Amino acid sequence: MPTVHTIGGIKIRIYFGDHDAPHIHVFDGGLEARVEIATGRHMEGEIKSTSLRKVAAWLAANRAAVLATFLDYQKKGSKP
Repeated sequence: MPTVHTIGGIKIRIYFGDHDAPHIHVFDGGLEARVEIATGRHMEGEIKSTSLRKVAAWLAANRAAVLATFLDYQKKGSKP
């Protein structure tokens, strides 16, 4: 699962061959959460509200590219 972006200490990753609605995995200070790409909505796990706002703002500015990366990784099903 490569890190596709970092915001300060927040790591954003996309898993290969993942399931559910298109989403990213967010890692911040020992917390992990899933965030929906289309809406920036917190789906599952724990995340600080300040971190979620930063991630949602980044997603809003990069949504198309992040979604394209997610879909590409799902087609591959494993590391390239």
